[in-house]
Amino acid sequence: MFREADVPDAATVVIQSVSGTVNAGDRLAQEFLVGDGARARIRSQGAVAVHRANDGVGSHEGTRLVVASGGVIENLTEPRLLFPGADYSQQAVLDVAGGGVAIHVEAFIDSGDRYGAGRYSAPRSREAGSYASQTRIFRDGVLLAQEVSRATLPLPGEHPAHALVILAAADVEVAALDTAWSEWHDRMGTPRLYGAASALPFDAGVSVRIAAADGRLLREAVASCVAVLRTVIR
Repeated sequence: MFREADVPDAATVVIQSVSGTVNAGDRLAQEFLVGDGARARIRSQGAVAVHRANDGVGSHEGTRLVVASGGVIENLTEPRLLFPGADYSQQAVLDVAGGGVAIHVEAFIDSGDRYGAGRYSAPRSREAGSYASQTRIFRDGVLLAQEVSRATLPLPGEHPAHALVILAAADVEVAALDTAWSEWHDRMGTPRLYGAASALPFDAGVSVRIAAADGRLLREAVASCVAVLRTVIR
């Protein structure tokens, strides 16, 4: 564990992979528990390559965040870099007690045949793949909201990099969110980068979706989005 200057009261942990890749048939799971009054930040070592499915067998990752009242966790994982033919799914459970806060990031880059999604201008591969995501938010064991995404790869258009950022917390200042997100959009929004923020039902928090032209823009957008979300919690 170490500490970062912008959140000196948080214990930061970097999750590392021996292989640095996710391969056909992999089933990965991780769970983080944050106690009352504790603060943690989770990072990963970098964008993780997801390789093609083998005989129809894809890969899956599961994440569970459990936060006690007064606890705070920021799960700031790097994007999954989906290579041609990748069949990848992920599922996240955010179980946050009243008074707790969780910021959760999940992102992917449809690389086509361009490693880094936008670094080169070569035509994109047409080998089909898929991406699926399910994120569920609980408070004290009660399901409040669910976000589901499905995409067939390669993606059409000029925005191969996508992210979902969730703030799971009660008592979000919606008026402050409107103002802060308008400022974010004025500062960050271009034809190469889009972002939309929505309040979740049952006072579950905030959902943000981002689409970008490349991985660099996506990372910048996610970092600035997380900074905005920290400001709207009462």
